[in-house]
Amino acid sequence: MSDTQDGGTGKVKPTAKKPATAKKPAAKNVKKRPTVEKPEMTKPVAKKPAAKKTAAARKPAAKKPAEGPPVPPLPTLGRADGPWSFADAPADQPFVSFGPLKVPAFPTLHANLQIDAKTKTPGGLLVGMEGGSIQLQVFAAPRGGGMWGDLRRAMARRVIMGKGTAQAIEGEFGPELIVNRPIPVRGRMVGNLTSRCVALEGDRWLLRAVVGGRDPLADECVAKVNDFLSRCAVDRGEEPLTPGTILPLAFPEGGTPVEVAEASAEAPLEGDQA
Repeated sequence: MSDTQDGGTGKVKPTAKKPATAKKPAAKNVKKRPTVEKPEMTKPVAKKPAAKKTAAARKPAAKKPAEGPPVPPLPTLGRADGPWSFADAPADQPFVSFGPLKVPAFPTLHANLQIDAKTKTPGGLLVGMEGGSIQLQVFAAPRGGGMWGDLRRAMARRVIMGKGTAQAIEGEFGPELIVNRPIPVRGRMVGNLTSRCVALEGDRWLLRAVVGGRDPLADECVAKVNDFLSRCAVDRGEEPLTPGTILPLAFPEGGTPVEVAEASAEAPLEGDQA
């Protein structure tokens, strides 16, 4: 408070001091928090359970066997006066040797040895031709022949027991057997498989041919197969064997124009003894 002089009285009056204005505290600098954007809320998508693989789906796909080149047709070889015992065969007739069985040689010959499931030895030869095949087997036979009648009747009995049919006819080489077997598919019979069975008898041997395929009874097929059979030969050997015994065959040796492959042990053979 300060003093002031009063003009009338000469007294000095004290001057009232203004109360001090209270200072407002300085506002503190408040740091602004960054604005956080709230994520847009979405409903969770329910995952579908993975489909269970079936047993068939889990199995790897079976590989298809590789298909070889198509088998060419059997050539027209021309008729000869065989089949022969090998010692009597013409010297100029070329052969492919499968042990006791000799077949005519030609560049497109396709042949597969078939393994007998019982003996585990080659018991038959399958000669391929367009649309079919010729199965050849050699049997020990009695001197003088006559075994084909017994074999033929035994084959007919087996076919008939299997719900098929068998008919004997007269062919160029003598009696033949025409066989029709039913084809089962999933327990149902969907057709017939026709085969032509021919036998040629020589000195203590019998050569049997079972011709199958698209149309084994067609005239052209019959003629070509007969030409082929008339040029075969058999080397029976001197070993004493029981009639009806199948002679084991052998693989040919060296450089012969023929494709030979060992068939499965389950390859079907008609070589049941009479």
